[in-house]
Amino acid sequence: MKLRLESLSRFLIIILSASLIAGCSSSSSNSASGADTKISCEGEGELTSDGLGGIAYDFECEVPDFPTKIKDYVLDRTVENESIRLFEGQSWRPFLTPYRAANSMSCKPEIWVLRWRSQNPSVKVDISGTYGGFDVGNPTDSFGEPITDGNFNEETDWVAFYEPEKFITGSAGYEMGQSCYQPVFRWNSNPAGDANLADVSFEYQIWTYKQEI
Repeated sequence: MKLRLESLSRFLIIILSASLIAGCSSSSSNSASGADTKISCEGEGELTSDGLGGIAYDFECEVPDFPTKIKDYVLDRTVENESIRLFEGQSWRPFLTPYRAANSMSCKPEIWVLRWRSQNPSVKVDISGTYGGFDVGNPTDSFGEPITDGNFNEETDWVAFYEPEKFITGSAGYEMGQSCYQPVFRWNSNPAGDANLADVSFEYQIWTYKQEI
């Protein structure tokens, strides 16, 4: 009987040891896996010394706050709780209403600052800033479709714009530009494959030029 108990004890010790080793191995594997999937929040893109430009981030990352001061400019207004719907396969879409026609005469009068985030964490979006003008081509409707019949509505339609040469991609971001051009969004991808459309929430500031004397 004693021998049986001793054998049983040795067997249990072996089983427990194997379980502990397996547990440690699993923990190490999980830790390594977690390290491999760590999100970088450095972002894609850059801002100039004046703050112009843009940076796009992964959905989990924070977006920079609005500026509290811009040299030679005063804050005109802040607009919150805006959104735009993007569809897979759709072309670039302008969306900042005050800049339907942008400003072809000068870049200085105003600066817009934009903060945005996709409402679907899986969807990645392209964003850029581009110039517009009636000399570029046909104006577009609110879905980016060219208007070829000459029936342009200043309240709802957009002046045609140059196709952006550069853009940044992410699920959230910060963009800042001058009033001679406008920001545009475009669907990029959805690695999760769970949607073919996405709403993008955004808020923006308008700063007007007022040189200090």
